[in-house]
Amino acid sequence: MKIAFLVLNHRHPAQLVRLLTALRSQLPDSPIVVHHDMFHGDIPSELIEPIGNVHLLTSGKRMSWGDFSITDVCCWSLTWMREHIEFDWMVLLSAQDYPIKPLADFADYLAMNDADAVFQAAPIDRQPTARRILMHRRYYFQYRTAGTGRARRKRGSGQGPVRRITWTLVQVANILQPLFKLYPFPDGMPYQLGWRARKTPFSRDHPCWQGSQWFALSRSALEYALDAIATRPEFVDYYRRTMVPDESMIATLVCNAPNLKVADRGTTYTRWASDMTPHPDIFREADLAELVAAPQYFARKFDINEDSRILDALDDFIGARV
Repeated sequence: MKIAFLVLNHRHPAQLVRLLTALRSQLPDSPIVVHHDMFHGDIPSELIEPIGNVHLLTSGKRMSWGDFSITDVCCWSLTWMREHIEFDWMVLLSAQDYPIKPLADFADYLAMNDADAVFQAAPIDRQPTARRILMHRRYYFQYRTAGTGRARRKRGSGQGPVRRITWTLVQVANILQPLFKLYPFPDGMPYQLGWRARKTPFSRDHPCWQGSQWFALSRSALEYALDAIATRPEFVDYYRRTMVPDESMIATLVCNAPNLKVADRGTTYTRWASDMTPHPDIFREADLAELVAAPQYFARKFDINEDSRILDALDDFIGARV
């Protein structure tokens, strides 16, 4: 089985190169496609070429957390992979992911129980009450920016007393009436104003699904999803105006597909301080035992500027030292 990787990157090249090198040491024949957000600087080709069989793409579109841009870039890159690369499975990673166990039997994990897709997701109506309410706000409303611009402030700059008071008032307004919602992005980003959709693409037989952005698809599952995206423009247009569509659009297509067998398990381990935390924890050297014990083959997030020793320890564990 040939496994291809799609890596989404918007950061400095050092951590990306480290991930690519680890993947190559584990799976020498796997094609790797990197989509780099060119608005965060260039990646010198001489850093990538020695790794071999790495395809560096840029769509010329800026990726921004929470809106449709990440989904758009992901689908564009997956279409390129379909047209240019031979593979049996593809795995979506970010450049802040890293292998947490040897990948020699990763193919068996993907195809276990004859799976066509590995997707940790669930219909939003089956999720716990607090998450169900949040998911309805994301996917049953159509949004526009309630302010000027999408510029992100430095992390933490938007978390002062005024922002906290405003956030509380927003939650009260959201609870008191059902017709419109203000969606508060983290890190001081502008609020999004949404109106309840008159019509949605969801039904009892084809519900809205939500789950991890990070998934693995067989070739047949990928082709099904891309064909559906190409032939259902109204479905895509609806998701363009939802919040965090990267956690729902492809999951809804694949998990509702009548002829695909979807394994409800993850490829990537994450740890969250709480269900309402916008960013997962950054793993450090002290977390090695937790990572090794996780059933997934990858984890996120890692940051070499905060702790590169955890990557050294993982390299030793999986045999990725070069």
